[in-house]
Parts: sequence; structure tokens; C-alpha cells
Amino acid sequence: MVKHWLNATFSEHSPSNHSPLNHSPLNDWPLNQRPNVFIIGAPRSGTSALYLSLKQHPQVSLSVLKEPHFLADDLPAQPHTITDWQDYQSLFTGANTAMRGEGSVWYLSSEHAPRNIHALNPEAKIIVLLRRPWQQVQSLHSLYLRTGNEDVTDLEQAIELAPQRLNGQHLPDQHYFCHGLQYLNNTYYARMLARYYRYFTPEQIRVLIFDDYKQDNPKTMAQVCEFLNLSPYSDWAISQQEGQKRVRSIVMKQLKQLSPQVRQKIHPKLVQIHKTTAVSDYRPAYLNHLKSLFKTQTQELSDLLGRDLYTTWYKD
Repeated sequence: MVKHWLNATFSEHSPSNHSPLNHSPLNDWPLNQRPNVFIIGAPRSGTSALYLSLKQHPQVSLSVLKEPHFLADDLPAQPHTITDWQDYQSLFTGANTAMRGEGSVWYLSSEHAPRNIHALNPEAKIIVLLRRPWQQVQSLHSLYLRTGNEDVTDLEQAIELAPQRLNGQHLPDQHYFCHGLQYLNNTYYARMLARYYRYFTPEQIRVLIFDDYKQDNPKTMAQVCEFLNLSPYSDWAISQQEGQKRVRSIVMKQLKQLSPQVRQKIHPKLVQIHKTTAVSDYRPAYLNHLKSLFKTQTQELSDLLGRDLYTTWYKD
């Protein structure tokens, strides 16, 4: 059971009154047509695989642009970020299924996203995937090296540069999302989840652990279907490649409904880019240092979720 000490435990900057929904024709968009499921992160924790699986379910419609990030208006815009209300609404045109949603992983670290999601749909369901923080950082660094958001190949050095990068120094020439380079700041899972529990009930939030999802995918997907009140489904694609083939016709139909400016935000090789590859290694001493830093927040997360993640993540 989620503890009710959230407001007293975590502090954050007071949110501004600015919202992408303030000046939108929200009342003209029926509630039963708005997105009602959000996969909000964490990055490199299995969200893409979950997104592709759910897209196969006949009762689910997910936006063809997985990560529009429209509701995280406090974060820097990425090349694929949707910034126009009409463009965001168009992502769900024709979605006549029980569940309609998207999967913007940086909604988890956004201070504004919980409030904006609630304003858009107070009945929304939130799915979160979490991974050992030191592994998440390692995988994200590897991804950014491939995409140009990172140019420091030494993982430990990249982590230590965070304070200077926050002040605009030592940023890669081709960087497109400086927020993501704050590697450690984006692993305070309990603090970030606390924002969502202020707006949504525990019954509206399902936190999945990457280890569980990887070790027993069918069981995890069954739990997701139950959480979303979907009919039981077991015919999930075995591989990511097969999954892509299954949803291809759906994707082509969705693409035709989008404006050219939205279509150009969809990277044609996005799935290949996000595939897990070799990652930079930590020195044993530095890894032990990170694990020590993460102990307190792992315990906070365990307390928040009522599950002993400390033992799970530190058993190796």
C-alpha cells in the first residue's frame, strides 16, 4: 500500500500556472476520446517493449508517435516533442478502443506532467517501469552516444559533468535534450512518483519492475491487462521484429491521419536506435560508490511501494 506521507516527505519547486492545456479547446474534446493510459517511464526500463506489446491488443490504441512529451511543458523540447495542441489531439484521431494512450518516458521526471495529465483526464491510468538506477544510467548513456546527445564516452566522467552541464557548460555540440544528461537526478524514483500520487489514486497507478517484466513477460502483461480492465490476451509477439510486423497496418493507417509536421517527428529507425547494445562499464570502485548513493532512495521507493526493492536490486 502506498504511504500517505508523500506531501511531507518530498519537496519540489512550486509549479507555475502555465500549462499546455490552459489555452486549448479542451471542452471540445469529449472525455471518452482523450488518452486515458500513460506509460510515463523511466527511460531505458522496458517502456518501448511494453508499448509495442500493448499496441497489439485489440482494445488498445496507442499514438503512432510513442513519446510526444506534450504534457511535460517544463522540460526542453526534443526533436520529436509535440508542442501544438491540435497536433497532439491528432495523435488520437480515430482511436475508438477502450484504452487510448501514449508513452512519454520523461513525464516521470517532469514536475508539470502529473498535473497536466490529470487536467486532461482525471480518470487516466498510469504505468511506470523502473530499473536499477545504475543500470538505467548506463543504458541511457549508451543510447545518447548513439544519438548524439552525448559525446563523452567515459561513463563516469559524463555523470560527474552534470553540475557543469546544468550551467550550460560542456554540452555536446549536437545535444538535443540537456535534461537527460542529468543522469543521477533522473533516478530519484520515489520523489518523482510522489508527484503522481498527489493527483491520482494508488488504484490508478501501476509500477512495474524491469526485472519482473524481463523474467516473466507473460505474467507481467497479464497484470497490465487486468490493471487496464482489458480482456485477457496471450498472443503477444515473441520478438520485437514480429511485433512491428503485427502493428504495421495500424501504424500506416495512423500515419495517414497525421499532418506533415507531425509525421516528420517520427524517426524511421527509432526502434533500431533504441535497441539495447553494449554499454560503457563502471570501474568496480565507482559502481560501489553509486550503489551507496542509491541506497537511501531505493529504500524510499521500497517504502513507497510496499515492496522490498532494496533486497532485489542489491542481491548481486
